[in-house]
This record gives sequence, structure tokens and C-alpha cells, in this order.
Amino acid sequence: FVADRRAATPSAAAEIVVPDRAALVRSLKGAAARAEVQLRGILNIERRRLRHLVASAGFRQPLAKIGQIGQRLDDVLERMRVIQSHRLAASGARISSLSKQLEALNPKGLMERGYVRVERDGVPIHRGADVSAGDTVRLHFADSPRDARIVR
Repeated sequence: FVADRRAATPSAAAEIVVPDRAALVRSLKGAAARAEVQLRGILNIERRRLRHLVASAGFRQPLAKIGQIGQRLDDVLERMRVIQSHRLAASGARISSLSKQLEALNPKGLMERGYVRVERDGVPIHRGADVSAGDTVRLHFADSPRDARIVR
């Protein structure tokens, strides 16, 4: 930077190189004032936050606040129990309905009502056209099987 500036005398060069003390003091005082304003603002904000915190019910009466939270927890647990009970009841009804449907489709139930399962050589017979006169078949009744011969 020395090569960029010229001064007529060494005193003039010293004045250029050394900043003006009064200007430097003014600049420092301005920076200090700005910092003080900012710090006071931060301090005021934090004081308001502290007053708000101290005034809160949780700070003044912590046991009451804990009691409120405990009550809310109890309410939520009770709602969960009720929901679980309803879901279990609905599931039980659904299982009962499906069980009845399954029982209605049970071949043993049909046989109890008078139906018979017919087999020839262990193969189920579904139509009369599948047997001929003289064929031996096995009739499965509800209580026991019987052999029979087809007449016509």
C-alpha cells in the first residue's frame, strides 16, 4: 500500500498511515452503543420469556399440571379400552358368523339332514350317468358307510 500513496513530508505520511484517533474513538463508541442496544433488546426478550414461564401454571403449580396430564392419560387409556372392547366384540361376531357359514357347508351337517355321499372305488360320484346297472358303490351316511349295487 506504501507505493500507492505519496506524501510530501514524513509527518504527512504519518498522518495518512495512522488513523485519526478521534474518528477511531467515535467508531468504537458507535459500535459499543449498537452492541448495547442489541444486548438490551435480547435481555428484554429473555426477561419477558422468563416472566411468562414463571407465570405459567406448570411453574406455579407443577403437581396440578402433572395431575392434569395424568387425567388426560387416563382418558386416553379408557378410550383405548372402549375401542378395543368394540373391536373384540365385532371380531367375535364376525367369527361367529363365519363359523355358522362354515358349519352350513360341512358335509357331515348335510348328511345329518339325510343326504348321502356316493363313491365308487374311492372316487366321488356326482351324477347318475356316472354309474351303470350292476356297479357296486359305497354310500356314506351320517352314522356309517354301506355298500350298494345299482339295479337300473
